[in-house]
Amino acid sequence: WAGIELGSSSSRNSISGNNITNNPSGIHLYGTSYNNIYGNDLIINGYGISIVSSSHNIIYKNNIASSDNLAGILLQWSSYNNIYGNNITNNKEGIDLVSSDSNNIYHNNFINNTRQITTYTTFTYVNTWDHGYPSGGNYWSDYNGMDEKSGPYQDQPGSDGIGDWPYVIDSDNRDLYPLMNPSPPPPPMFVTETIHIRADGSVDPPTTPIQRDKEIYTLTQDVIAYADGIQIERSNIIIDGAGGWLWGNRSGSGFILHNLNNVTIKNIRIEGFYDGVHLDLSSRIILFGNRIIDNCGCGIMIENSGDITLTGNAI
Repeated sequence: WAGIELGSSSSRNSISGNNITNNPSGIHLYGTSYNNIYGNDLIINGYGISIVSSSHNIIYKNNIASSDNLAGILLQWSSYNNIYGNNITNNKEGIDLVSSDSNNIYHNNFINNTRQITTYTTFTYVNTWDHGYPSGGNYWSDYNGMDEKSGPYQDQPGSDGIGDWPYVIDSDNRDLYPLMNPSPPPPPMFVTETIHIRADGSVDPPTTPIQRDKEIYTLTQDVIAYADGIQIERSNIIIDGAGGWLWGNRSGSGFILHNLNNVTIKNIRIEGFYDGVHLDLSSRIILFGNRIIDNCGCGIMIENSGDITLTGNAI
């Protein structure tokens, strides 16, 4: 039935970087929440992704194409899912909506689907189809509007890359800020080199040559900080605490990440700060396997940031 299925009560999983073809459903979610489905190629399936009785899932940066007999994405009896940054192209239907509301659907490219959106319901179900102004909504290949105005109400002079009038889906759903051009394609998935450490502390090289996208640093001793702990100033790195302890005096932040991307922080005990970790203007950040405890502000503070993965932490 499905290339990958997450069944009832299976939550907080990540499915990424897969090529899934020729299944009745490429990825099927049933009765499951808080999963991340990202960076997959779902080609020539009945449904690319089917979401049934599931909520609070994030579906982003997938390539969903050629679902000729059904739809790129099915949403059935499902709410509070975030669907963004996907390429949904050349399907019989881009998204099938069946009795589903309160989903956020934006920054997707709906290109050359026979029908972009199909709704099946006798009641009123409202979903959000844009990310506000100036972030914008989705790109629709059949949108026939112009871009001669700008501003939140599209009543100011000058173009802004957003259509001057909404894209109408049905009487209850419309994209208020349709994009005039497709969103940029998703960035390539990154592969991080695995380092094997021998018992004597020396390092084995990887068994196969792969492109390394992150430099790896290890916290070699416990650190006592009297204000902020560690401000990371470089992207594309891994900080592996190897069980080390970063300890504060109830002020500052244990880790500060500002305007960075592709950073992993793992296996560190972060204790006694105001904020254990503070992320700002950053993306593709992974916090994995950390103990973030006894901080008097927030364990993790995320501002103006996206594509953040938090998994396996004790907070």
